[in-house]
Amino acid sequence: MLGNQIYPSPADKAQPFNKHTTPHFDNIQFINLTSKGHSQSAGFIIGTPEKPFTNIRFDNVKISAAEGLKVRNANLEMQNTLITSRNGEGIIEEAGAVINIAPAP
Repeated sequence: MLGNQIYPSPADKAQPFNKHTTPHFDNIQFINLTSKGHSQSAGFIIGTPEKPFTNIRFDNVKISAAEGLKVRNANLEMQNTLITSRNGEGIIEEAGAVINIAPAP
């Protein structure tokens, strides 16, 4: 982020992928996480157009914030998860977002 701008911008075009210089994250799990209170945002999961984040998993996550969780260029799986926003949608799906919500066990 720079100020209120999250990079890469939604208008940025995909660049050639380079495993040494392109930021990329895969296989990250958030388990048994609770955040409530005065957070400005539930969070950001923002990959690049050329290498979206994959296998990001929320399991038993509860987040309450002023703004929702922004997801762009990322694959997110959620189970037993509740994200709420005081100012709109709990989950904000942008370009390249793939969100799978598993039924509760």
